[in-house]
Amino acid sequence: TGALYYSADGGASWGSFPHPRDGANVTCLALAILPDGSEHLYVGTDGDGIFRTADGGKSFAPANSGLDEKSVVGITASPHYATDGCLYAATWQNGVYRSTDRGESWALESDGLTKHIQADTRKVPHFYTIRLPGGFDGEKPVYLGAYDGLFESTNGGETWAERPTLGLDVLIDLDISPDYANDGTLMFSTYWFGAMLSHDAGKTWKPLHPQTEFD
Repeated sequence: TGALYYSADGGASWGSFPHPRDGANVTCLALAILPDGSEHLYVGTDGDGIFRTADGGKSFAPANSGLDEKSVVGITASPHYATDGCLYAATWQNGVYRSTDRGESWALESDGLTKHIQADTRKVPHFYTIRLPGGFDGEKPVYLGAYDGLFESTNGGETWAERPTLGLDVLIDLDISPDYANDGTLMFSTYWFGAMLSHDAGKTWKPLHPQTEFD
């Protein structure tokens, strides 16, 4: 609830625009750039699905066609959104939905994803965050952090496979290097065991500690 805030000067100052739906909590955001340089902002909520604005937040419209579950926990736009119009959304229970028409319609793409009964017992999401690396031409990997671990798709979300994470699960956040195509750097954080870092596209991992310095 409340307002959404934005900055057009690197965070030196902030403006706001109204919440897209009264009573719904915002859970995630994705900004996508169109061929003419204009922007689409997608806003995920905890029970009302996804909203889109194409006018800088002056107005929002639902973008939920085909989205069977409205508890959205993550959204990401393709690095090539300007040409492929592709978006991915992760939901609390069902997994991953994909849109190839800039949010006009969605299809469930969760083959190979697994869930853990403990997520239901603890009343927390089965899935948390979804990311796409840049720097790829053609098909690119998609990564999903979940209660049951880390999942990867190499065919646009049609099928998923779990990746090794040293036995760690409950991946609540995930990030990817801007130069992932060359350096293969991934990082994830867990609910119980802190953060892990990989420099070889997830083949091996090492733990990060609070005193870790980054260069």
